[in-house]
Amino acid sequence: MNSTEHQTSRIGTPSERAPQVTEQRISLASWVAANYAENDAPAANTVRRWVREKRIQPSPRKEGRSYFFSPAARYTDAPGSA
Repeated sequence: MNSTEHQTSRIGTPSERAPQVTEQRISLASWVAANYAENDAPAANTVRRWVREKRIQPSPRKEGRSYFFSPAARYTDAPGSA
């Protein structure tokens, strides 16, 4: 058995690996548009502050300089409450 065969047998075939579960995420602007009327929408900086204060649950994921929200994410008055 060479090193490539050994490594492959340890990792398994693609059908043996667990399926990748990808969560749908939307951008900050899309989340605001989906949750607020255009004339009542908070500013992007306000939403970023809410994220830092853990007022959005479930917490958005930060990738680079952008936040990505679960479509089910909601603002809560109490920081860190679920």
